[in-house]
Amino acid sequence: MKTHEQSGLAKSDQTQERRLAVGEETMVALALTDEMIGAGGALVRKLDERGLRPDDAFWLYSSDTEQWKLVIAEVMFGKQGPRATYKQIQNAIAALDNEPIALASVTLARPDAPLVASLRSVVRTRPDRKSVV
Repeated sequence: MKTHEQSGLAKSDQTQERRLAVGEETMVALALTDEMIGAGGALVRKLDERGLRPDDAFWLYSSDTEQWKLVIAEVMFGKQGPRATYKQIQNAIAALDNEPIALASVTLARPDAPLVASLRSVVRTRPDRKSVV
């Protein structure tokens, strides 16, 4: 086995190199996939069909839980409460082919939440809601 000196890298360089490699693997493992984006879009369209028209929807990564969540901002959430809104979302998911998204992957937010408002000011969608502009 080579020592740090024999490999040509100082111990601190090797440690940094190892961290970068681990970080790259983590980033690849945690990427937002096309399947997730498609599933989120399908859910939003199904909610639209059922009369629960989300004001905003976007995927947000939580480094704490190491999971992506589909954030749905809906004005009715404030009016009817989270339980009734989650029930409507659960029913919409059940109506999708193969239930491509789990209810546990969805979280609700108010349209006036600071993060939602900030994102809305910099990201726009087309009127058909099929893509980001």
